[in-house]
Amino acid sequence: MSERLPTETVQGDSIRVLATHACQERCNFCHNEGAKDYLHTPIGIEETVAFSKRARDEFGLTVVHLTGGEPTLHPQIVDLARALKRADFSVQMTTNGDLPPHLLDEIIEAGVSSINFSLHAITPEDFRTTQVPGGLNEKLEYYEFLMRRKKSNIEKARQSAKVKLNTVVINEEITGKVIDFAFEQNIPLRLMRNLNNIEESDRIIEKLLSEKELRPILKQEAGGDSGGSGTVYGSISGNVQNPDVKVKKFGAVYLSSICESCRLKDTPRCREKFYGIRINVNPETLENEVRLCIDRDDEVVVKPSEIFEGRHYEALKQNYGS
Repeated sequence: MSERLPTETVQGDSIRVLATHACQERCNFCHNEGAKDYLHTPIGIEETVAFSKRARDEFGLTVVHLTGGEPTLHPQIVDLARALKRADFSVQMTTNGDLPPHLLDEIIEAGVSSINFSLHAITPEDFRTTQVPGGLNEKLEYYEFLMRRKKSNIEKARQSAKVKLNTVVINEEITGKVIDFAFEQNIPLRLMRNLNNIEESDRIIEKLLSEKELRPILKQEAGGDSGGSGTVYGSISGNVQNPDVKVKKFGAVYLSSICESCRLKDTPRCREKFYGIRINVNPETLENEVRLCIDRDDEVVVKPSEIFEGRHYEALKQNYGS
């Protein structure tokens, strides 16, 4: 009989703000927060702060997570972060790390206290073959520059912010190098399954972590939304310091207003369950919208006001216990 892991609940507490759909990279495994394109559609500051404050009042969500696309391409990303911090939010960000060092300094100074760096490859060769940046210079020297800047920004951010690495599983070789880098630099690592190839991702993760003599030590279950669930790994021997490694697996958390009758529920096509509230700009109408699921484009995409009334409101109140 397998050993039963200790379990803890990680309560969802964040609003995801898709700062812009734009991104310099074209990772074939990226779902772009549900968007179908990469148009430059920066979200407004006043509207974002007002929406976030109401979501905090109604659902108890105290964190704003800036994402994209690539959020640092928002022309006013520093002002956006500062406005959210002044509104007493904990401000976090996920970035590909390809930004000028001075902009990273300004973002942290504005109040971003936690940064997840999406790092899916370590070498220029691996980056070029897996992340397919659209329209970028194809000379290897350019990718060498990109990787140096990414690594330098990670080290720079660690001096004054909480930093984690997020890596989507590519294959044993490429992902193995990312794991080695995280361990060598002692940076917390979050392994993300490729949502388009979950079974193969699980096989690769199990093999790579077993080779590192790591084993599951803690199960984390999600509360409110599906984002917090996963498995924490530690050393088999216990004789060395445990690296901070978590394998993210979306928990079975649903939103009754959209999931109860959904034909995708409990199938492989339901990739994230209910991951939380995402707000972004619709690139066609240029109006704000809230997305409640990345796998559908019907009633899961609503006007911001609609989550504060009717069936979505009641469902969100139930999920977040507010």
